[in-house]
Amino acid sequence: MPIFAAALLAVACSEGQGVRNDVPDLLRSIPSRSIVVMHLKDCEPALEKLLDSTSAFRAIDYGHFAKAEAILSYDYGAKLIPLLSINTGKVADTVGDVSSIISQAARLKLHSRFSRDTVEGRSVLFISPSEAALGEVDNHLSARTSILEAPGFTEALAKGSGSAGTVYLRNDAASRWLPNDFLLKYIPRRKMVDFFTRACEWTVAALSSGMLDDMQISEEGEGDRYFMNVFDAVEAGESRLSKVLPDSADFVVDLPLKSWKGYYDARVRYLDARAVLDKHKRALRTLKGTFGKDPLAWAAELDLKEVALASFDGHSVLLLRPAKGKNLPRESGGFAYPGFAAELFGGVFAPGDESSCAGVQGWLAVGGAEDIEAFTARQVGVSGDFPAKDLKFAVLADGRLLCGTSAGISIKNKK
Repeated sequence: MPIFAAALLAVACSEGQGVRNDVPDLLRSIPSRSIVVMHLKDCEPALEKLLDSTSAFRAIDYGHFAKAEAILSYDYGAKLIPLLSINTGKVADTVGDVSSIISQAARLKLHSRFSRDTVEGRSVLFISPSEAALGEVDNHLSARTSILEAPGFTEALAKGSGSAGTVYLRNDAASRWLPNDFLLKYIPRRKMVDFFTRACEWTVAALSSGMLDDMQISEEGEGDRYFMNVFDAVEAGESRLSKVLPDSADFVVDLPLKSWKGYYDARVRYLDARAVLDKHKRALRTLKGTFGKDPLAWAAELDLKEVALASFDGHSVLLLRPAKGKNLPRESGGFAYPGFAAELFGGVFAPGDESSCAGVQGWLAVGGAEDIEAFTARQVGVSGDFPAKDLKFAVLADGRLLCGTSAGISIKNKK
């Protein structure tokens, strides 16, 4: 499912926007156990974008319902079993067209269920490769329960505004929907799953007509226990990373800091809410005892304005931009404070080897000796439109650039 790889770069939570009043009736048919809900404006064109050519769903001629409202959802189970729900409109107008789709589905070894609400005059056609999934639908319809009862979903629904549709991802089930190879060459899967589980309650991706090319991202989940709310508490800063970033960079995490202390204080509230603040404080004491300096004093002395991690050509470097970086030594040397940045600003800012460093155009580059040598010899120019102003964070990965600004979060295809 290619949509996942595009949407999963989202890394911010926004404030709650209340509950949406105009709830689409079709959602009332989706089981509350669903962990992925893709609400699509036009059924057939959307399926062509979301599913690969081997999917049986794409082999069906939907005829009159090609542009009907539809929902592609996946159940909370060990395997991601799809359920396609199509709004087939008024009962009297749909029986003939529905019969054709059911016949095609049967030949493709798909199971179908046609549900008619004669009181309301509405109908829904359900299709799935699993008979058990349709049984789950029957149970929910009988009990009159749906995805609308899932914790946080109605709040997430208020953020769904895509012109082509909206994707809702349930973050506490990230281990089931996160692709096994997602960013695996940069970050271990266990850490990725843990990150999304703790990030927020729901990830919401508003799809444009281009579907995977450009998306607006938001996430639902209020309170300090969700990491992405850290960004709600900090001001956007200025990024100067594009001036030193290698043109071959294939994975970048950038954190501009209007105030490094403001960001750190917000992160401390998150750690406290997760009951791991004592562990963090112990780590700070250990670093101070090992390297002879308090990490907080180190950050204050540098007055850090930007922290980034960049991977390029098999190398990985930590990049630190102090407020006054003009006098940084250009020669490569040993780095005296490994682990400080990762403990203060987040584990992603750990290049692995932090034994060497060098000053480069107002930045302190940290990594292994070979990494620093490669970085100082790099060709600059990863992207002419890499963000600079009003930036809270940026992530470049898999050819897509995700940016968080004061206005919100967006993702663009850079390929």
